[in-house]
Amino acid sequence: SGGEALLRCESRGGDENFCAARIEGGARLVRSFGGTMCREGSTWRYDARGIYVRNGCRGEFAYRTANSGWGGGGNGWNDGAIEVRCASNDG
Repeated sequence: SGGEALLRCESRGGDENFCAARIEGGARLVRSFGGTMCREGSTWRYDARGIYVRNGCRGEFAYRTANSGWGGGGNGWNDGAIEVRCASNDG
């Protein structure tokens, strides 16, 4: 079964960075780090293969994995989080 997964993805030096993840249905920004605000469609985007960040966006993203759905308790995200960290340091 699926659930919520968390992924930290960072653009360093303004370059685009790709962080691989199996996204099945949606992703959202949980929080930004550093001085550049992450904005979907501008400094970050996602597709089924993962999350792309650029122009200094550094953030933590939540995304749906297989069979997680948006329904369920409180905030609409299921329990059973998985944390994945991805960073590009020094290019």
